[in-house]
Amino acid sequence: MCSSDLTARITSNDGGTTSNTLAEKSTSPSTKPPAELPTLPITGGANVPPEIARAATGMAVSSMIFTFFHESGHMLVSELKLPVTGPQEDVVDEFASFVLTEALKSAPEDNKGNIADIIYAGALSWKFSAQEFAAGGAKFPYYDEHPPDERRFYSVLCVATAADPLRFIGRAVADGVPQARLEKCAREYKEKYAAWNELLKTHEPTAKQRRGGLHKLTMAYGPVGRAEWGAFENIYRQGQIFQPMFDALSSSVVLPEDITVKAQGCDQVNAWWSPRSEEHTSEL
Repeated sequence: MCSSDLTARITSNDGGTTSNTLAEKSTSPSTKPPAELPTLPITGGANVPPEIARAATGMAVSSMIFTFFHESGHMLVSELKLPVTGPQEDVVDEFASFVLTEALKSAPEDNKGNIADIIYAGALSWKFSAQEFAAGGAKFPYYDEHPPDERRFYSVLCVATAADPLRFIGRAVADGVPQARLEKCAREYKEKYAAWNELLKTHEPTAKQRRGGLHKLTMAYGPVGRAEWGAFENIYRQGQIFQPMFDALSSSVVLPEDITVKAQGCDQVNAWWSPRSEEHTSEL
């Protein structure tokens, strides 16, 4: 997961301002970011009002959380040998969306708005990316394994609206999703939700395995790259945001090995899952 000027993408767009397996993966207090976060670096930041900078920081951190669960989906497909019959990028976007909407449904009422904002920020990051790509005049490489970013925006929004119409249907309509599509989203949600639970239920730890200890996700830090990106490292080092997510995911499935979640600068907005079986280590 790379530290980069993610907030520039946000402030340059209009966003400036059940016991089941999926539910177990969503039980994390980390889905409520602390009220005070160190403001992240913004291009032209000297001219950005403080309230916009704070809003951009909140959206950037929310996008990081969504991205973590997206890459975790890749990790689970790889490490648990989960069968995937469709484009994997679409599948793990769904995983992130399902885990976070489960957190939304089970959260206390005073935290539901925070989690809804995290989900929407994750969706918006794809919309902003599409706008940035189009502004550069480039043509989308349809041969790529990643679907078009704008399509990913609407796919996440589809899951979110089906899971919690109260908090998302207004946003979906405002973003141009017609009623007929929203009705299909509701049907698709039920089918895909059941499929994910079926895939993951055989990987839940038994009581004996829990007592014996499970493999864990742990955080590591690489070079930040630029001094101004140190604020991103500070965000990751705030254990109340990310470490509870790692712990919740580690305790809900039987991983075959410990997984390192590495944060470092890499001169681009990006994140990836990197299995390295020959070293018996993997990085997220």
